[in-house]
Amino acid sequence: MVSMINDEKCLITDFDNTLFDWFDNWYQAFNGALEYIYSQVPTLNKEVLLNDIKSIHLKHHTTEYLNVFYEIGKSSKYKDISNFYKICKDATDLREKLKVQNLQLFHNVIDTLKFLKEHSYKLIIFTESEAFSTATRVKELNLDGIIDYIFAPPAKNFGDINLQTTQLISFDKQAHYKPEKKNLEKIVNDLHLKRENCYYLGDSLIKDIKMAQNAKIIDFYAKYGESYKNRPEYELLKKVTFWTEALVKEEEKIDVENIKPTYILENSISEILDILH
Repeated sequence: MVSMINDEKCLITDFDNTLFDWFDNWYQAFNGALEYIYSQVPTLNKEVLLNDIKSIHLKHHTTEYLNVFYEIGKSSKYKDISNFYKICKDATDLREKLKVQNLQLFHNVIDTLKFLKEHSYKLIIFTESEAFSTATRVKELNLDGIIDYIFAPPAKNFGDINLQTTQLISFDKQAHYKPEKKNLEKIVNDLHLKRENCYYLGDSLIKDIKMAQNAKIIDFYAKYGESYKNRPEYELLKKVTFWTEALVKEEEKIDVENIKPTYILENSISEILDILH
């Protein structure tokens, strides 16, 4: 049971590309695994492989599905490739190793969150990334104990991550994906927060900022977290993402004229302190 909270101020924040550089972490690990597969099977049709990966991501509604290469390795489509399952297994192991090696917070995140916590803010992560991956990263990034609550969808077939202080609470994202406001409103209600004391921080205009505004919660746009969209590596993500092609195109055409954030953090999360304090 979640403890009662009354008049405390609260920052509810997205996690990926808001507190840590999700794109760089994902790209370094995923592309490293792909390049390993390509090196072992030089004749492999890359576009066919990427389309098959996208189909798996769509099925599981996540671009971080941990067993994607296992499923590719077991597919009958690739049964004529010698040792392909082992190659995909090795690629999976390499991907996990690279994820750990390349995991890092954005600049000033720890100092900013600690400052807010010292000034009696409750700190909540609200993410659509599965609970197992999110809790693992919170622990590895030394945010356990700084973050008060994590709200994330449950991960199937994975063990629990034991966090010392941070409370992990699962929710059903299948019913209400961002920018649907109902899960955000549920967090506010379940924790007995006053909406006027809540602030929401996120990097996506169409998913985060639109959701916060629909829920009538003051929004902060983490513009610094979307810089990856100007990088050529972003093309790989677009090819394999669980987002539909229509949603990718909608995200790309959205600008501040369509959804106007209340506040914009251009370069760093620390800019939020200039507004809140």
